[in-house]
Amino acid sequence: IHCPVQILLGRQDIMAAPRQAHKLIQAITNVQTHELDPCGHMLMSEQPNPVLDILIDGLASARNT
Repeated sequence: IHCPVQILLGRQDIMAAPRQAHKLIQAITNVQTHELDPCGHMLMSEQPNPVLDILIDGLASARNT
């Protein structure tokens, strides 16, 4: 993957635990990782404003590259 990648993780996610994502994160060269706390698997329902802010910032920075 050569394009910028945003990975959003819920710190209390038991379905897709953040510690399991580290191999994927290490395999991507242009990655920004965000852990939301408190948050589980339903990031957009549990933390809608922080998720939106991260997505907007990520799209704006990708547009400038």
